[in-house]
Amino acid sequence: MDTAFILLSAFVLSFVALLVFIWSQSHGLFDRRASGAEIIFASGEIGQVEEPAASLQQQGQLQSAMNAVKAPPASQADAQALRDRAQADASTAPLVLFLFCCAVVWLLVASAAGLTASVKLHEPDWLTQQAWLTFGRIRTLHLNAVAYGWAPMAGLGIAMFVIPRLLNRPLMGARYALVGAMLWNAALIAGLGSVAVGISDGMEWLEIPWQIDMLFAAGGALMAMPLIYTLVNRRVAHLYVSVWYMACALFWLPVLFIVAKIPGLHQGVQQAAVNWWFGHNVLGLFYTPLALASVY
Repeated sequence: MDTAFILLSAFVLSFVALLVFIWSQSHGLFDRRASGAEIIFASGEIGQVEEPAASLQQQGQLQSAMNAVKAPPASQADAQALRDRAQADASTAPLVLFLFCCAVVWLLVASAAGLTASVKLHEPDWLTQQAWLTFGRIRTLHLNAVAYGWAPMAGLGIAMFVIPRLLNRPLMGARYALVGAMLWNAALIAGLGSVAVGISDGMEWLEIPWQIDMLFAAGGALMAMPLIYTLVNRRVAHLYVSVWYMACALFWLPVLFIVAKIPGLHQGVQQAAVNWWFGHNVLGLFYTPLALASVY
């Protein structure tokens, strides 16, 4: 692909993003006033204790303790809004549990592979009887288990839990997202297996063969679409900042991944440039927005 075309495409995409930003401002989707930060609360909820794991008696004790150091809230929280939130939580519970369980499993796998690779830096002859245990492959297994296992599963799990809450709407199509998560994890197992036996595309962060990457694309689409449908059918007038960060992450990941993995497109020096264009931008445009959204 011609370098000028890539640069022109980046400019056009940035210009379209600017137009979307201007449109969002004009339609009130950005709000810098205090009301913008309070959109995540139900009417009358500010100052009320919310602890799903506590019993009614324990919640009453927590509220009394809070009222002792701070003026009690002027009104009770809107009961219907709280019921809507509970309904949103229930719509995502099985999916979020599955994503978090997968994240923990991949964290353990990645940690074991990373520790093994670390030991090999000062004990290079340790575990060399099998090719997949050599440093080059075990270190690559560590990287991919973190990059496509632990981090996305944890980040998307948080997004699946938070977005329906912030949009005051149950997650639409949660079953499709669950199927997508299963497909993503199946692709990762296949990808790590291919790397372990020496089948790789040879670029850091992009080692998994592109044939398997098509499963990642399908799984990612199935997980993203329910979030997009829920966003379109939201029940709030203003989008909280976390929604913007998560929407950014969901938009940029497929753009970065597809452009970097198109087979036979990038060669020579351009391939090296695209390799680290993906490696650095996936950190700044996917992992970081999800982390910031979680913090907010």
